[in-house]
Amino acid sequence: MLKATYTLSNLFSLKRYQDGHLNCRSFHYITAYAVRSAILGTIIQLDGKAKAKELFPYVKNALLFVQAPDETVGNMNKIKRTTNRFYTNGVARGEYAMTIGVREYVDMDKVTIYMDNTIPNLELYLKNIDHWGESDGVCSLTELTKADALENVLVPWDKESDVEIYEQYDWAKKMTFEDVYMFSDNVIRKQERTLNMINPVIHLNNNSNHVEKVTV
Repeated sequence: MLKATYTLSNLFSLKRYQDGHLNCRSFHYITAYAVRSAILGTIIQLDGKAKAKELFPYVKNALLFVQAPDETVGNMNKIKRTTNRFYTNGVARGEYAMTIGVREYVDMDKVTIYMDNTIPNLELYLKNIDHWGESDGVCSLTELTKADALENVLVPWDKESDVEIYEQYDWAKKMTFEDVYMFSDNVIRKQERTLNMINPVIHLNNNSNHVEKVTV
C-alpha cells in the first residue's frame, strides 16, 4: 500500500457538504471523496477524458485510508460572497448582488493518505495532485513510499467504543463517471457518509493490497 504525504502552501478550507456557500465550515481532515476526485481530475489533466473514463472503476474501488491530522486550528473569516438570490434567479439576469458570508480556514501542516496500488500509473497521478477538491488547499507531494503499517487512520466506528467520532464522505456505490465529471450534463454529487474513529496503528501482514490482509 502506498503512503502519500502532501504539504499545504496556504490555509486549508474544504466546505462541509451540508453547509451553504454563505456559512461554510471546513473539514479538519481530507475526505475520501476529495481524494478520489483529485486523482480522477489528474488523470483527465494528464491523459484525457477517455483514459479517465476507462480508469474510473479503478479509482472508485481502490482501497483508501485517510490519516487524521495530529492537530489543527480553525478560524472563521468574513468574506464577500454572492447572495443566495443570485444562485436562484440572478444568473439569468446577470445580477451580482453581494453580501457577507463566513468561511472557516484551517491551519494544517500536511495531508497523508494510504492507497492500494491497483490504479494503473497511480504513482504518476499522486505526484501531480496540486490541490484538494473545491478548496483553497493548494498542495505539493513531499513523500511517496510503500507503507508497512497505517498510522492514525480513520476507520469505521464499531458503534461500541467510547471515542471521538469523525464524519467521512466517499463516492457513493452508484456513482458513475458522468456523475462526477464536471463538464457532464448529468453531474451530481453522490456521496456516502460514514462515522469513523481513529485507529492508531494497522499492521500489514504482507504485500497484499487487500483489506482482508490487515490486522489490528
